[in-house]
Amino acid sequence: MATFLRIDRARSANAPGDILSRIAKLAPGEVIGLYLLGRGVADPAWLGWWSMVCAALAIVFRVWATKSQWASVLISVLAFGLWVLALGDPLLSFQLDGRIASLAILVFTFVVPIFYKGTD
Repeated sequence: MATFLRIDRARSANAPGDILSRIAKLAPGEVIGLYLLGRGVADPAWLGWWSMVCAALAIVFRVWATKSQWASVLISVLAFGLWVLALGDPLLSFQLDGRIASLAILVFTFVVPIFYKGTD
């Protein structure tokens, strides 16, 4: 039987699967989970401070996990901040309309993996 479709196993650097795996590597999922758990317990007046505590923990965790790959650390903290703002929660006293923050997350997760290749 003839093969009509040949799947090339070698992918380019910007193949969709590669981009999705790089997004997953940069997402600070551990800190997002911690933030969401604390958010349910914290007084709403303290949410701005709780978000900053979690941002600091994201820095510590990413420095440890990536062995000081500072670009990855910065991207992770920015992603966390955008996530908090998309929930409608404050970063200290700064708040952003949730729709604008959601659009910023879409652009961020689309653009960052194209330009930041990271290390495996």
